[in-house]
Formats: sequence, structure tokens, C-alpha cells
Amino acid sequence: MKFPRFSWMRLLVPLLSHAIPLTIASQQVHSSVDFSAWEALSHRKLSAGAGESSSILALVFGECLCTGALDCNTEVDGSSVIPPALDLLISFIIMLYMFKLLGSMCDEYFVQSLSSISEALNLSPDVAGATFMAAGSSAPELFTSVMATFLIVNEGGVGTIIGSAIFNILVIVGATCLFAGQALKICWYPLARDTTFYVIAIVMMTLFLLDEEIVLWESLLMIIGYVGYCTYMKYNDWIAAKLGVERSTPVLDFHDSVPLPVLPVDGGTGGLSDGPRSAPSSRKSSLEAPVGHMMRRASTHFGELKFRAKVHTETTLIQEASVEDKEGEEEPRLYDPILVLWRRTMPSDDHYWLLFTASVLWIGLLTYLMVDACNRIGCLLNLPVLVMGLIFLAAGTSVPDALGSIAVARHGEGDMAVSNAIGSNVFDIMLGLGVPWTLKLAMGKEVLFPTANEELPRYIIILVIVLALFLFSVTVAKCVLNRLMGVCLLGLYCCYIVYALVMAAT
Repeated sequence: MKFPRFSWMRLLVPLLSHAIPLTIASQQVHSSVDFSAWEALSHRKLSAGAGESSSILALVFGECLCTGALDCNTEVDGSSVIPPALDLLISFIIMLYMFKLLGSMCDEYFVQSLSSISEALNLSPDVAGATFMAAGSSAPELFTSVMATFLIVNEGGVGTIIGSAIFNILVIVGATCLFAGQALKICWYPLARDTTFYVIAIVMMTLFLLDEEIVLWESLLMIIGYVGYCTYMKYNDWIAAKLGVERSTPVLDFHDSVPLPVLPVDGGTGGLSDGPRSAPSSRKSSLEAPVGHMMRRASTHFGELKFRAKVHTETTLIQEASVEDKEGEEEPRLYDPILVLWRRTMPSDDHYWLLFTASVLWIGLLTYLMVDACNRIGCLLNLPVLVMGLIFLAAGTSVPDALGSIAVARHGEGDMAVSNAIGSNVFDIMLGLGVPWTLKLAMGKEVLFPTANEELPRYIIILVIVLALFLFSVTVAKCVLNRLMGVCLLGLYCCYIVYALVMAAT
């Protein structure tokens, strides 16, 4: 079914008009309508935050003012709105739902638009992987940092970046080791390459945050650092060849023929037409599909990997089938209203720039609501925003990466899984922080972190220790990832969560 080309705009604009923080409320409005709640919203400051922030949830459920966990007053114009426990439950549901929608938007639309743009620009696989595909994989972290820099101003953006880096190493690599179903041999070169740039990114972030203020040349230097990384990736194959390193995973071949079920001739055809059918025939076919396309989030640092499976099929070709029956079979029984809206209104990937624009707008809206809900949860539980970013936002935005890495690891692609975990951290730090900082500084505003020296150093130290322990364990295991290593990494992450919560409580 065809839909009007620009119908998505008519539906998207009203949604955004309710979600984008209102600035008009700060102006003098001469009207009989009471705008006091909206005026309070533009100056609202959550008790768990570090700066001025605009919160839609504060408008709906009341400003969150807490002296302890669930010891809160949520009021709008002096009237109590909702009990804290119910407020917490609703905020959790909103946050989790935003995690789900963000993953769907990035996987199904945003990454597809970036892939089409990369093809249109004729980028090499390595450059496309380090730029556009990395942006698709790390879009939630990037937009979270943008929201924490411009709209809901606090340290949650930095916390999400640091927490995501810890999550990527301990959980993604740990789960990869545990659920791969086999010991994974990894190559030293991709690990050394990504770790080198990762260490550079950590050093830059640490030095720039020491004085609790970011200046323009510092944010620009972070962006330049990522440009250097992309330049290196452009010549990655040449450098690897000079070092005598061969690409370890160009093609996966499964030589054993396996049966592939097909539709029987005499039944189950439903709404199929009476057009001609071929006689049953038995033949071998080679099905080839890019794994990089099926698991885009799983690999942002390798070129296109092709998965070739030879299957023995009993084929029955049916030339004609009614379109209505096919669509009916694909319709789900349960509907997510937002997913249905996207299916019917998002532009096709033929109009990739339009699809890219629509995806960015939706990701911005979803991220705003996610950060807003997370901040409110932190306020209701009396937890610092930094800790909420380190734990909840970091995990929520990184779970799709973890699932993708596990999926490719099951096919024996240890290099791809580890490169995804470490390499995406380079993007998160250098661009996830560098871009929003640069934009805000270019607008003549300050980027301040007044409590950076109190909270951030200990978590940066934890990040460095985590990376060192991982490299040490890989060296001791002679570049083999096994289940024991996975258990140890996941155990360390549990210890990190307990430590962060204890420090927040004390």
C-alpha cells in the first residue's frame, strides 16, 4: 500500500511540538489562559541535576523535590499530582519503552539511511564503518550527550559515555565469551589498533575535564582526533598488509548441505492465484547475504562480511501470489502503535536523505524522553544524575550492541565482536562528547562541569582499570576468549554496579 510521500511530516510535527521544551513561556504573555505551569517548566531544576533543565515529565507529574528515596513532594502550583511510588513505576516504564523504540529506530531506519548514504558516496567499507555505521551504532549515546548538553543540562551525558564504555568491555565482551558456544581466537592487530585510539580518547577526555570547563579548542581537538581515526581506517588494509596481518574473517563458508523447508505444492497456499507453477525439482543453491547488513550494529569497524551458506533445497517455484495475502501474512498479531506509525509514515530508503532527517528527529525526541525519565528516576530515588547515566542510560543504550556482538560471536567472529565493543567507545568519547560541546561553545555558551573533580575521576580510573584488566586477561589467554573470561568480566561488572550504588548512597 502506498502512502503520501510527506505524510510522515504531518504526523511528526505535532508530536515534536509537544516534546520540544518551550521557550516562549519565559516571555510575557497577555492571555486569559494560565501559563504558570509552563513558565515554571522553563526554569525547572531537578534536585538530582547539575544545571537548569526543561522537563516534560515535571510538567505532567509535578516538580520532583526529594530529600530521600521516595521521600518526595511532586507538586504543580502547590497541588500534589501523583504518589512517588507510582511516579517511579511510570518513569521506569517510559524509560524502558524509550530504550525499545530507540533500538528499533536505529536498527530499522537510521542505520539503513546511513548505509544508503555510504553507498551513494562510494565510501570504502572501512571508512563507512568508522563514520556512518559507527554513528548508527552509537546514535543513542550521541543523542543522550546532546540532550544532556543543551536541554536537560547535567553530567548525565558524560556519565552515559563513561558507563557505556565500561559496559561495552565488561558486558559485551563478557557475554560474547559466555554465549558464543565456542572459544574465540582473536587477532592482535584490530585489538591493538582500537585500544590505542581508545586510550588516546580517554586521555583527552580526562585532561579536558580536570578544570571543570571545556573550551572550544578542546572540543575541536576531540573531533580532529576522530577524523584521524577515520583517516587511519581508510589506510587500515594497507597498514595491516605492511605489518603482515591478514584479515581474519573475509568469508564464512558452511559446506555441509542442510535442508531448507519450502512451501508445499498442494496446501497452505491461501490466497495464491491460479498462475503457473513449476514442477518440483531438487537442486543445490548458494544463498549469500551480507552479515554486515543483517547485524549492522554488531560491526562498525570491519568491511562487509559475507555469509555464504550452501543449502540443499527441494524447491517449488510459485510465480504468482496475491499481494493482499502476502501483506496479511506479514501483519503482526500484536501492535505497537509507534512501530505501526513508523511503518506507515517513514520514507523509504530510496529517499535516504529524507529518511535520515526523519530518523534524526525521532531519535532526538525519543532520547529526550528517555533522559527526562531517567533523571526523574534518579530524583525519586535520590541518586545523582551521573550515577543514573553510568548505570541505567549506559546499559539501556548499549544492549543492542551486546546482542549484535553475541550474534556474530556465535559464528566464530571474535574479532568483530571485540572491535565493536572497543571501537565504538572511540566514537562515543571523541564525537559523542566533542560534537555537542563544540556546538554549544560555537553558540557562545559555556560548557561547565562544576562537580567533575568530585565524581568523574574515580569512574575514569575504573574505566582505565577495566581496560587494563581486559588486555591483561587477553594476553594471558594468548588472544583466546573463553567462558571463564566471560564469567570474570560479568562478575566485575556486577561489582562495579554495587560500588556505584554504594558510593551514591554514601
